[in-house]
Amino acid sequence: VRSPSASSFSNCAIGSPVSRDSCSSDARSSGERLAAAELAPLRAAVAQQNESIRRQNAVVTKQNDAIRAQNENLRKLVEERDAVVRLLNERTELLNKLGAERTGK
Repeated sequence: VRSPSASSFSNCAIGSPVSRDSCSSDARSSGERLAAAELAPLRAAVAQQNESIRRQNAVVTKQNDAIRAQNENLRKLVEERDAVVRLLNERTELLNKLGAERTGK
């Protein structure tokens, strides 16, 4: 069994009529094919990770939207509570004034 790189040098023996540039070019293209073949599974793994990240981002986006809506509802609730507390404080103040007037008479 011959390795791919060995077959690319078969015409590149010492003293053969094939030029040196041609031999190094054959070795380079064979090496590039080997490198590309080795990178294919890595690229597939990266693509799979990217897809997983996209799915996670979609989930996080939905969660952020829900949190944003809850925060808006909470803000409205706090505004309503503050208005009720202000009204209660005003009425308590009026009641205290009335009580003070009655006891002063």
